[in-house]
Amino acid sequence: MTTRLVIPVQHRLDAVVTVPGSKSIANRALVCAALAGGESTLSNLPDGDDTEAMLECLAALGIGVTRGGPANVRVGGTAGRLGAEPTVLPARLAGTTSRFVTAVAALGSAACTIDGEPPLRRRPMGPLHDALAALGASVSAPEPGRLPVTITGPVRGGSVELAGDVSSQFVTALMLIGPYVPGGLHITLTSALVSRPYLEMTRVVMGQFGHTAVAIDDAHI
Repeated sequence: MTTRLVIPVQHRLDAVVTVPGSKSIANRALVCAALAGGESTLSNLPDGDDTEAMLECLAALGIGVTRGGPANVRVGGTAGRLGAEPTVLPARLAGTTSRFVTAVAALGSAACTIDGEPPLRRRPMGPLHDALAALGASVSAPEPGRLPVTITGPVRGGSVELAGDVSSQFVTALMLIGPYVPGGLHITLTSALVSRPYLEMTRVVMGQFGHTAVAIDDAHI
């Protein structure tokens, strides 16, 4: 049963309300900031597990992350050049984080192991792992298509195929690293595109970091 409390208002309301940040936008922006050149300041970050896991993974990759308050962070960009030290990226329970940082790890030459809590280990990752392998990354997992997975790059540019009717996070992960892959990436969708709004969100966030040439249609990205 839902209880509803109605409070009569005698006067016109005049207030400023801060809306919590979106975890979907935040994780895209954090990856873009980490791969961009120079330092970026992000504000109004949500405090959920996805965001915290992303910040922890970026720090593990050697990316400078400085908190300026409970919802603000400064990120030192790498211009897409990651460190050469092997590391473990703890994605906790965050599916978005695990998929995005898997692609980010493929930009570097160090062996990065992406892992998470048991429920995350049961979630499918195969389409992304296969796409990264097709682009030249070394992909090693005790159970193919699941976490933990060890990724060793760097990936090469060119074309790759990916189903459009699986999680949009796989496509987004490749979109986010595309500008930093030599020659760029061209993604061919082998099935009907679903969750297009999430890909449009990715395109808009990337555009805010200067990547304005990203194009999405029903068959190609």
